[in-house]
Amino acid sequence: MALNSNGTEALISAFRATVSGKPKAGAAYVYRMVEDKHGIETWRIRQKLTAQTADGKNDASPDARFGKCALGPGVALIGAQQAPVDGLTEAGAAYLYRYQDKHWRIRQKLTAQTDAGASDVEANAHFGVTSLSANGGTAMVGAYDATASGKTGAGAVYAFESPYVLKVTTSVGAVGAVTSQPNGIVCGSGIYCQARFAKGTAVTLTAHPIEGYRFTGWSGGGCAGKKPCTVKLNKSKTVEAKYVPQQ
Repeated sequence: MALNSNGTEALISAFRATVSGKPKAGAAYVYRMVEDKHGIETWRIRQKLTAQTADGKNDASPDARFGKCALGPGVALIGAQQAPVDGLTEAGAAYLYRYQDKHWRIRQKLTAQTDAGASDVEANAHFGVTSLSANGGTAMVGAYDATASGKTGAGAVYAFESPYVLKVTTSVGAVGAVTSQPNGIVCGSGIYCQARFAKGTAVTLTAHPIEGYRFTGWSGGGCAGKKPCTVKLNKSKTVEAKYVPQQ
């Protein structure tokens, strides 16, 4: 199972569940913490997830054991470490889902790749042990029986990065910092910084001027005004934090 950072959403797997008549294909269930009119919190089912191709077709296979769960802000990564890939048994795969329009939707099927992007799939590698960074921009997938340096069963970990980058700059020298929620942006004074987030992530930026300077507002990336700004990443964006000396 996996929980989001504030404990309001849970992803719970049943990796031996039967799906479309296929035993041990696996499934995962998304639950959401809700509060009723009396202030009582209750977990309620939001959606059942099963293996899908990138175009939304059923990709469940017998004994795939879909269910190694990782959960980030608006993104879920679920591994099926015994799924066949390209005819290779138990090669393993991982499925990336994104929360959009009040629904979890498949975004991508991940399989083992070399650094150059070529296939690195092999039988019995068991690719599919999943982990996500706190901001959802980096995915790590383990293949604990992969061949490495010619050694069978040595194991490997594959890192995948989102192409969506948020960059923050400051207007002049060492005058302040910027932080983000979800975590990822922690800008030191007078430098630019950047972080990768999953597509569609709403990132809230907060400015922290140092003594002797004041924050005058944001520019770029759809940000404006002096209050904390929320940027939705549907593409890579750059935001500037403007500071001036106090009079």
